[in-house]
Amino acid sequence: MSAAIQVASGSALPDADHVLRYIARKHVDAGVINGSGFLARPREEAPSVNWLDYFSPPVENQVAEVSARRRLKYEMRGRLARINVGATRAYVAANSPERAELYFAYDPLPDDAVGGRPPDPSHAQIRGVPKESTPEGELIGDLMCDCILDSYPVTPDR
Repeated sequence: MSAAIQVASGSALPDADHVLRYIARKHVDAGVINGSGFLARPREEAPSVNWLDYFSPPVENQVAEVSARRRLKYEMRGRLARINVGATRAYVAANSPERAELYFAYDPLPDDAVGGRPPDPSHAQIRGVPKESTPEGELIGDLMCDCILDSYPVTPDR
């Protein structure tokens, strides 16, 4: 962890930090991400992200650390989208009719002995995002999409 502090589960991520969201190929068209990719997946309580600043820079190292701990299968043409916590919160609040408040919550995952997956100490959630297939959800997803700083290709699972 780049910061030498311990963070409790459920704590807010710092506004200066960044998260990475895996965007499935159905939300990517010719390398362009659409806002639906930021909405909660069917089995998610809230959209899952990874706290990039949990890992030491540079960003290429951070992305590699997140990829090594993934719990989703990466698909061909899927992307990883990087957004800033504070800028995204402010932009969504300023541009949504209800002044939506997003909360980026630290939510580390323990190891999964049954599934054989390693722990994911960088896991977080974006709380306050409306559900998929609603006008509010589509608007918030599109606003979050406007906040993408970078996106990275993934190596698909076989």
